[in-house]
Amino acid sequence: MISSRNKITVLLILLVILLPFWIHDSSDNVEPQRITNEFVGYYQSNTCDISLLEVYAKNIGNKNTISYSNNYYAGTECFGKVTGLDKIGDRFIVSIGTNTSLLFLIQSIIWLLFILLIPPKHNKTNSIKLPILILPLLFTFQHISEARFYERLNIYYKNISEGIMGNYHLLGMFLIYLFLFIALNDLLTQRQETIINYLPFGFIFIFTLGGMNINFYLIILSYFGFKNILKSESTFLFNGIYLIFSFVWIILGNRDTNSFFDTDKLRGYINSSNNNLSLIFWVTTIFLVLNGMFYLYRHSNIEIGKLKYNFLITGFLTFVFGTLGSVSPLINFFNNHIFGQNKRGISNLTSIAGNTWRGFSASAESLGEFYGFVIALFIILYTRNKHSISKFEYIMLGFVMLGLYRTNNFAVILSVILILAVFLIEHRIINRKNKSIIYCLTFGVIVVGVYFLLNNLNYEYLSTQLLYEASLHSNFFTYTDNYGKSLQIETLFNEERIYYLINILGEDSVSTSLQTLSEIFYQKFNIPIIPNLVAFISMISLLINRSEMWGIFIAKYSPNTLEAMFGYGPNQLNSYLYNQQVRLDVPLDKITGLYLPHSSVLDITLFFGLIGLVGGIVLLVTSIINRSENSEYKYLLVFLAINLLKSDSILYINSFMLLSLSFYLVRTKKMVKYE
Repeated sequence: MISSRNKITVLLILLVILLPFWIHDSSDNVEPQRITNEFVGYYQSNTCDISLLEVYAKNIGNKNTISYSNNYYAGTECFGKVTGLDKIGDRFIVSIGTNTSLLFLIQSIIWLLFILLIPPKHNKTNSIKLPILILPLLFTFQHISEARFYERLNIYYKNISEGIMGNYHLLGMFLIYLFLFIALNDLLTQRQETIINYLPFGFIFIFTLGGMNINFYLIILSYFGFKNILKSESTFLFNGIYLIFSFVWIILGNRDTNSFFDTDKLRGYINSSNNNLSLIFWVTTIFLVLNGMFYLYRHSNIEIGKLKYNFLITGFLTFVFGTLGSVSPLINFFNNHIFGQNKRGISNLTSIAGNTWRGFSASAESLGEFYGFVIALFIILYTRNKHSISKFEYIMLGFVMLGLYRTNNFAVILSVILILAVFLIEHRIINRKNKSIIYCLTFGVIVVGVYFLLNNLNYEYLSTQLLYEASLHSNFFTYTDNYGKSLQIETLFNEERIYYLINILGEDSVSTSLQTLSEIFYQKFNIPIIPNLVAFISMISLLINRSEMWGIFIAKYSPNTLEAMFGYGPNQLNSYLYNQQVRLDVPLDKITGLYLPHSSVLDITLFFGLIGLVGGIVLLVTSIINRSENSEYKYLLVFLAINLLKSDSILYINSFMLLSLSFYLVRTKKMVKYE
């Protein structure tokens, strides 16, 4: 039964969602009209007078294709109202005013009310006041450090260079953050022991604030991180290492203050500006976030049964709300508004747009990993605990499987099958001899398969394909077009003059990473039988269809020694994206696309360098090989690790939280029981 308190909370949520888009002046003479060609001018002339719900109600049954878009730059007087109408092709696009400052307040209230629906563990309120005072200053500081981002999306933005006095925008941001942390101080303290069981909802509540480059999860975790530090519960070794890295990033690093990244689908969890102030903000925030995770897991009581159920219902809801959003422009708009999506949902069910989860995830790969994780967790728990399964759970699992199929993520499907096969072998086959036979046969099949692959594909081709792709996207032969460039590069590769091309001809124009890989490929101390490191990576990239994307990464990634060892800093993509001049060998209509590394291993290298990457690998390996009371969850960790090799999922806060949860389940000394 739903309690009366929760009924009131749900009613408040509905009112806060709908009222701003219904309020209008009923006494004026401006009435909504059916959206057709003849009324485009009408809506462009009568701006800020007609509410979203008015125009929607007037156009029920309209056969024209209509969609609703956000106008973050509009003033508060236009919030929830039509600020323009345009026609692009056969589609009418209605612009709705959603001023960034007011939207920040409204979305914060909505999400606080959703947190209120989580049953409190106790009614004790935390007495720690310091985070409430300091954290609003930190997050308001972001509006100064990333001025180029915010001045484009808020009409009230006033640059700090114009003076601090009278800067009501910054004062307003500070007051909203202050209200937010006062509310969180009460809500989170009462729920800190159980809130981790609701982590799965991070894949439907994306929590990216509209028109802002911040995510609500960063705010929540920063609060817990501050508590962790104040209570001296932090991991001193980790904090010491992080401070050393921070010194290198801030004091010794080089920043190109002219480059700007509009954040695209990574908004809310990436730095937009390549300057020291924005670097300080993100280094500090991620430091608090990581400490917040330590605190949260240390104080959490995981109920694995509830966690599993919440994973299932989240997978089910992403499919249902995604489908509703694809057939209803209004629900599509409110999906973006309520759940804080990075990307607007798909507007129809045809072709690739049939992926109705799009919007709830900016990445097919990350949501595919989520669906695969849910399926694996469900089967592992059922095998170990033999709990009863309700009909509704079977229905939800069916939708999760359908969602995984629609992500078209073959790597996830294959890895789920393999991980579950190993799990079932380990837990169902007791005889060691039978296990050894199965593993030996499997290994033999793999070896034979690789042998035939190497025979069918020329080894020279396999071993140099990655260098070839990187060369195609580098700044060679600037006097000719891409086709002429590719012909000359192909000729030099066929003549085995790769070292000459990269290290002599391209000495001053190609990236340092491409030069380094070329030198490793041609080193004189290669060990017989053992494949060259570059050749091995090249073969892997070809097998998992990542040669082109990793080639682009190598062409663009040009760090100095310090950057190669320590990285550019957490959530810093600017230097990678813009420092190295390249000429991508891609179609003209895709030349301005966002080309991410397509590997979380490479993302970690960008942010934390080779030292951070090695540290992460050591942590992963020790977590897998060490004995644990919760050994069954190692399969989930291995599943995520395999898929992170070929996806950028670590760039999304919900996927990062999922990975951290897997580490916790494996490494915790608490016995995680099914309840």
